[in-house]
Amino acid sequence: MFQRIIRSLRQKDLLVSAGVIFALIVVLSVIIILGQFFHQSLQEEMANEFNKQQLLLARQVAMNIESFTDNVFKSIRVIAQLPDIDRVDVSPQCRSAVESISFSLRNEAMVTIRVLDKKGVLLYDSSFPGRERVDMAATVFFQKARLLPKNEKFVSDLLPTATDKSDQRQFVIATPIYQRRNNSPVSEFRGVVLAVLSLDGITSKYLSPVKSGTRGYAWMMDGEGTLLYHPTQAKMVGKNLYVTNSVCGSDTSCFECHRTFDMEKRMIEGPEETFGYYESPGGENKLAAFYKVPIARKPWIVAVSAPYSDVIELMQKSRRIYALLILSIFVTMLVASAATVVSYKKKIKVEEKEKHLENQRKLEREIEISKDYLEDIVENTRTNLMVLDRDLAVRTMNTAQARTLGRPKQDVIGKPFFPSSPASLPRMKESPSRLSCTKRLPAAALSSGTTG
Repeated sequence: MFQRIIRSLRQKDLLVSAGVIFALIVVLSVIIILGQFFHQSLQEEMANEFNKQQLLLARQVAMNIESFTDNVFKSIRVIAQLPDIDRVDVSPQCRSAVESISFSLRNEAMVTIRVLDKKGVLLYDSSFPGRERVDMAATVFFQKARLLPKNEKFVSDLLPTATDKSDQRQFVIATPIYQRRNNSPVSEFRGVVLAVLSLDGITSKYLSPVKSGTRGYAWMMDGEGTLLYHPTQAKMVGKNLYVTNSVCGSDTSCFECHRTFDMEKRMIEGPEETFGYYESPGGENKLAAFYKVPIARKPWIVAVSAPYSDVIELMQKSRRIYALLILSIFVTMLVASAATVVSYKKKIKVEEKEKHLENQRKLEREIEISKDYLEDIVENTRTNLMVLDRDLAVRTMNTAQARTLGRPKQDVIGKPFFPSSPASLPRMKESPSRLSCTKRLPAAALSSGTTG
């Protein structure tokens, strides 16, 4: 079959052209395959680079949160060192200083400053002045803070507010107050200064504004797997990924954005910072990078994630442009090959025509040479020679015959023989055999050895 095709192409002078087109197709196929491998590797490299950028973003957000909590701790430590802080309820100057520090912190996020005396009675509350004199001795943060050395801090786990809404959770940073009284060389415990930080205030300031790509965002969970903040899955906030199945029960909303929570488990159990991806049920796989914030007993994990499709969208556009370019090159090369084939065939025809004309001119030259040669022979022979056509008109004659007729050749050639030679009529009548022989020939050559 293959040999038959080759033979057919060779007969039609298309074998070379078909070979060229086949070679072009093979080369373009190799280019397309290599291009696909190149785009795939470049796509993976772009995803890794994008995730590294997300890791930097997550680290920056986590460091901002950590820096903010450190700043809150330094502020309450300054408050704890103010003179008469254990009597802030009756000292206008001390109260003014505390209010100034509280105002600056409240502008950064939702922070409430409270001062408790050594018995746990509330002396100052920046958000609720009417709550002063409330007994808070039984609270965990007071009990923990009173056991701390000077300038140390206690950070509580997340505590629900009075409304018990997950998006209004809060935590406490507390430090003890140590003051010297009555010229005593030893500082004694005089109370606790604490800051109540709203998780909603922190997430609104540091997490909500974060954008990664076109649809990426930041979210946060604690070190035990409880979701603390998520901009798109508010109903999942407060749920723990380790007990998701038991919490959700028959509710499948827990798995609307995840097939599994393996990625989150790796975040909790893995190193301090890393990145990866997780699969979604709808095919909207996402890249994620995270960084751990050592704020409380359970570190917080700040994660930044973005849909994989958004990350490689630019690469997809580049791939489409590349495909169109390859297709245009392929079409162009096919058109060019077809034009080359047509041009080649035309060239072959022109060459064959020129060769045919050259052979014809060569043949005509050979005929002309042969004619001149024969004419030279006829002209230079001493025998009278004359050629008549079928109508007995003189076609040619030699000089000897012209002398015999007594007339120039140009006067005789092309004219009937008998009228042009009256002198010869009698002799021809006397030689009927010669005349009859002449009439029998369509074109006769007459010759005589004499002048008559």
